[in-house]
Amino acid sequence: HQQQQQQQASWRSATPQQASWQPTAPQQATHQPTTPQQASWQPPPAQASWLPPNSQASWRPPGSQASWPPPTLYQTTQPPIAQQQTVPPSATTTATTTPQPATRQPQQTSVTRPPRPRPPPPAPPSDHDLMITKKELGNKHFRSNAFNEAIRYYREAAELAKKLNNPDMSAIIHFNLAMSYDKLGAYNQAADECAAAVKLNDNYIKAHVKRAEIFMSQGKYEEAVICYEHVCELDSTKKDDAMRRINLAKQWSKTTKKRDQHEILGLKPHFTLDDLRAAYKQKARAHHPDKHSDADIVTRRIQEKIFKEASEAYSFFRKRFGG
Repeated sequence: HQQQQQQQASWRSATPQQASWQPTAPQQATHQPTTPQQASWQPPPAQASWLPPNSQASWRPPGSQASWPPPTLYQTTQPPIAQQQTVPPSATTTATTTPQPATRQPQQTSVTRPPRPRPPPPAPPSDHDLMITKKELGNKHFRSNAFNEAIRYYREAAELAKKLNNPDMSAIIHFNLAMSYDKLGAYNQAADECAAAVKLNDNYIKAHVKRAEIFMSQGKYEEAVICYEHVCELDSTKKDDAMRRINLAKQWSKTTKKRDQHEILGLKPHFTLDDLRAAYKQKARAHHPDKHSDADIVTRRIQEKIFKEASEAYSFFRKRFGG
C-alpha cells in the first residue's frame, strides 16, 4: 500500500528536501518535508485542502506532527462542489432563446374628445314650494318680533296661494297677517284679515275668535257678540267659553255711552235735510246687505246691523223735518 502511494505521488520531487506543489484552485496547500521520514504540513486556518483526482494527501489536526508517509491517509477523490449561484429565469431564457427583431409599435394618435355637456341648471322652485318658503320666513320673523318683515313675506305667500287656488292655505296666511297687524296695533287691518280668512274657510274657529277679540278691544261689543254667537254655532265644544264672552260683551255694551243718531249718520249738530239725505245715502251704499252678499256670515250680520241703525236714525230725523 505504501508503495502504491509513493508511485501515485508523481508530483513530489526526487530530493526529499525540495518539493512544492501549488494547485491552481483558489486554495493553496504547501508541503515541505524536512526529513525523508518527517514532514510538516499546516493548512490555512478554517480551510480544508483538496487534491486533484488520483492524488493522495495526508491530513492532520492543527498542532500535531505526522511522519511522511503517514501510516494512515485520508484520500479525497474529487474536489469540493462549488456553491452554485442562482441564475434568474430571465437570464437563462435570454441565453437559450434566439433574439427576435423588435416589432414596431404603431404610433398612437391623440384623439380630441368633445367636451362633456354641462348639466342643466336646477329647475326653479315651484310656486307651491315658494309659497311654503315665504310662509316659513314670515313665521320666523314673527317669532323674532319683526312684524313688518313678517307681513311682507305673508303678503307674498298669500298672492302665491291665491294663484294656486288653495283656499285653506290662503285662510291660514290671512290669519297670520291678522296676528301680525294685531301685534302692531293696527286693529282695522287685523279685523279685515280675519274677515278674509273666515271668508275662505268659515270653519276657521281661531279666526272667528280673534276677530271677536279685536272687536272687543275696539269697543265694538255688539259686533263681538255676533262673532261669538257664530262660534257657538260652529263648535259646540267651545259654547261655554263663547257664552261667557258674550255675556261679558253685553255687560260692557250697557256701561258705555250709547251712540246718538248724529254719530250713527256722521251728522253735525246743525244740518239740513240735504245733509241728512247725503249722509244716509253714503251709509246705505257702504253697508247695504246686497253689497256684502259674498262675504262671510259674520260680516253680513255686522253689516246688516249697521245698515239697520242707519235706517232708524234717518227715519228719526226725517220726522223732524215733517216728512
